[in-house]
Amino acid sequence: MECYIPKKLNIYAIYNKSNQVIEKYIGIFSDLTKRKKEQEYVNKLQDYNITTNLPNENLFLRLLDNNIRENKKNLKIVYFSIQNYNSIVLNIKEEDPSIIHKLINRISAMLTGDDFIAQITKNNFVIGLSSIIDQTEMDEFIETFFEKSSEAIHFNQKEIYLDIKAGISKYPLHGTTSHELIRNAYFALENAIEEKEKKYLYYDFSLRKKMEEEIELRAFLRKAILNNELEVVYQPQVNIVTERITGAEALLRWENQHLGKISPAVFIPLAEKTGQIIEIGYWVIERVFQDYQSIKHKFRDDFRISINISPLQFKDSELLKTMQQLADKYDVDFKNIEIEITESVLMTNINSINDSLKNFKALGMTIAIDDFGTGFFSLSYLKNLRVDKLKIDRSFIKEYPENDNGEIAQVITNIASKLKLDIITEGAETKEQIEYLKSIRCNYVQGYYYSPPLKREDFYQYLMDKSDKN
Repeated sequence: MECYIPKKLNIYAIYNKSNQVIEKYIGIFSDLTKRKKEQEYVNKLQDYNITTNLPNENLFLRLLDNNIRENKKNLKIVYFSIQNYNSIVLNIKEEDPSIIHKLINRISAMLTGDDFIAQITKNNFVIGLSSIIDQTEMDEFIETFFEKSSEAIHFNQKEIYLDIKAGISKYPLHGTTSHELIRNAYFALENAIEEKEKKYLYYDFSLRKKMEEEIELRAFLRKAILNNELEVVYQPQVNIVTERITGAEALLRWENQHLGKISPAVFIPLAEKTGQIIEIGYWVIERVFQDYQSIKHKFRDDFRISINISPLQFKDSELLKTMQQLADKYDVDFKNIEIEITESVLMTNINSINDSLKNFKALGMTIAIDDFGTGFFSLSYLKNLRVDKLKIDRSFIKEYPENDNGEIAQVITNIASKLKLDIITEGAETKEQIEYLKSIRCNYVQGYYYSPPLKREDFYQYLMDKSDKN
């Protein structure tokens, strides 16, 4: 058996000292095995993920370019992401490659011919498909892909489930270069992530338009505070038994000089996505505290202004300290302040959340869970949380009685009563809805039946009018 060893030969001439004539030559061999292996490793790093041995983005682009040069009309790109990768790593307390290996093995078993899979980042992968001819086959592939990837992965006596989203692009419909195909598949993936009910999306040109509009909106939003385009309005909260105003929710509005009025349902999720919600959130808190100075003499002891705190801002370590500083600056009594948090805030470490809530309550603030019933929060946690109020989402009353019998609102009211929590319903607009809420003992309402959201001056006048009548 022949064995070849890479060597380097250096030849040196040996001279006679007296006449400087070459007398002989000496050759010295160096074993290059180690150096060759090191170079091979460096070369592999350029093209492969060392942990999974999959092609990386560099090699994937070359493979894709080869397919395009061969004019493979059936070429399709599936860009997929493991959405819960970080939480899995935290749960198993280690980053074990065997979990990814098991997923890759399942997917690789589905590939044939020149199909291939590459790893772009630790949780992002791309599949290149040229073996699938028509849409029916593609639909079957995607269905099988999600079926296989959703099966439990067993690791250290644990069952691990991967949350996967995907975006798909086709050559040449969605791009004629590798960069266009990958970019457009990624656009589709991003939109699939945003549309929580979707596992995957095919790219279409409307997604590109949506992305461009979002980029434009993001640029305008960054200047909204500087350009004085944001405004806080107040929607009264009323005790429907006594007809007395017991508080108000501070709501954010944005009117851009180029785009006009933008719905909070559009710009608030965008601000959350970009992280700008923290800056905007502090602007809202300060503006509410400023307005508080003008109208606090109209407040009773139990009057509270509710301020929405986003999940991202709630995690900010500076939140409580900043609120305290602003309260001192504007002479705000925290007994008149309530913070509203969504169920998504509570779906983490219950002890850590309770510690934070305890600190807010220690200052005199009350805590409300906003849009209660629309998320997936476990009721078993509710009795242990340091909250004061549940807020029934408008979706559970707005269609009463025509298309909704109000049972969910009644169930939530009963839960609040059992746990000795206050309860308020938002979105009530008709006398019939008010009477129903009275009948189920939900005595607090925020809705257009009493008032739409009002600018500060109009809200101030509303308070004066109501206090005169009372």
